[in-house]
Amino acid sequence: MNILHQIYPVKDQKIIVKLPDSFSAASAEVIVLPLVQTDLRNALQTVTGEERTEIIRQFLNRDTTNFTAEQKKAYQRICQRLQQSQTADSPRIAGLFAGLVQISDDFDAPLPDEELFWGKQTDEYGVTLSDELSA
Repeated sequence: MNILHQIYPVKDQKIIVKLPDSFSAASAEVIVLPLVQTDLRNALQTVTGEERTEIIRQFLNRDTTNFTAEQKKAYQRICQRLQQSQTADSPRIAGLFAGLVQISDDFDAPLPDEELFWGKQTDEYGVTLSDELSA
């Protein structure tokens, strides 16, 4: 799925969207959100070309020996995308990192080892109480 992410000015309570010639779908879903100036994308635009190149180089040289077959396939797909020339107008691809990372079906569920991290009992500041103190 390709996603077109662009910022348009609002004039007289209207937004005019010009679709690229490559857009061939008969219909489109439009979601309108107010532009937040502290948007992560704006923050990433402050990264210099050299910094961006270094970040991509580090990702491309990542150690994949412990990746599953599915993760390696996803990693290769991402690497191919990163090696293509991109412009600010290049469409974003939803699900590009699918298979590389996994999110729990119940995102808010406690972690399996959460009790080890927090302890069985904590004080009002979240500090784990030792068994001697909590008895």
